[in-house]
Amino acid sequence: MAKTVRILAVLLGVQVLLAFGLNMSHKDISDVAPDQPLLSASLDNLDEIVIADGPQSSLTLKRQDDQWQLPSLDGFPANSDQANQLVDALVAARQGIPVATSADAQSRFKVAKDDFKRRLVLRRDGKDVATVYLGSSPGADQSYARLKGDSNIYRVKLAAYQAPVDSDSWLDKEILTTPIDKIAAIEVGDLKLTQTTDKPAGKDDGDKADKTRAPAPWHVDGLPSGKTLDTKAAATLAGQMSGLRIQSLADADAAKQALTQPNLTIKLDKQDGKSVTYTFAKAETDNTAADKTKAKAGQQPKAEPWFLSVSDQDRTFRINATLGQTLEKAASPDKLLVAAADDKQAADTASNKPANDKADDEPAE
Repeated sequence: MAKTVRILAVLLGVQVLLAFGLNMSHKDISDVAPDQPLLSASLDNLDEIVIADGPQSSLTLKRQDDQWQLPSLDGFPANSDQANQLVDALVAARQGIPVATSADAQSRFKVAKDDFKRRLVLRRDGKDVATVYLGSSPGADQSYARLKGDSNIYRVKLAAYQAPVDSDSWLDKEILTTPIDKIAAIEVGDLKLTQTTDKPAGKDDGDKADKTRAPAPWHVDGLPSGKTLDTKAAATLAGQMSGLRIQSLADADAAKQALTQPNLTIKLDKQDGKSVTYTFAKAETDNTAADKTKAKAGQQPKAEPWFLSVSDQDRTFRINATLGQTLEKAASPDKLLVAAADDKQAADTASNKPANDKADDEPAE
């Protein structure tokens, strides 16, 4: 009996020592507060972010004043909202309890120095503020993360896809947008659509009801005989030009060749006196064997891209094919001009007038 007690006492002592050793080796885990920020350093006034998805593949964002730019594209504007959202997500990320700490786990969770999904180097004034490794995803909009110089691996609310490494994903695709109230006129072909700036007449201007109505937002001078402007169609075209979005930067050689035969040219006269010309062209059709096979099978072949040249921009752009087709249709005279109301009414009256009305109109003998 005494021998058994001694054996149990020894086993208990071993368990206590093991527990103490484990506690000491994982002291860094137990000391982590669940709501502690992932990054202890301030990310205020960052001016450079280097995003890599491998040792040889990376993208750099640099901030000039309040605008993020793409140095690889000669400083072309990046989507500043997107860049700021990435920084905000890093600020909001919390450590929680580490899911692993071993060196082997770093490769398993794809957060190792040479094996990662994303590596984000955050800089200010040319100095590294922090380096974050993002790894595989444990759930929607989440990834495993590790800080440079730290063995702890955390689960954070930040996905690798939120930090793409292709420049097209970072372009400011609204660089060509123009507020509608900044557009004075739209010139397309022989038509010049001018935006009306007059305010509707007030009560002091008279009692007639037509004086209290707002003027048509768009009008055209020198219309062809029997035609009038469809103001709704004009407003649609103006809205499309106001909200013009690019898809990506275009290959210069392919765009130059297509733009020699443009499908559409639109000139915007702006309220500040500047004029900008937009030239649209559909890429030359290249019917590949795959497209011909799809056509035979009744499937829609891949839409050819449209190119866009803008007079105040050094680069040419690609736009969505559907947008190009929509603009071409919206800017056509058949869409913008309709039969004048008076002429249409007279024509309808003449066609509907009974034949025996003529006798009633003739003077009596």
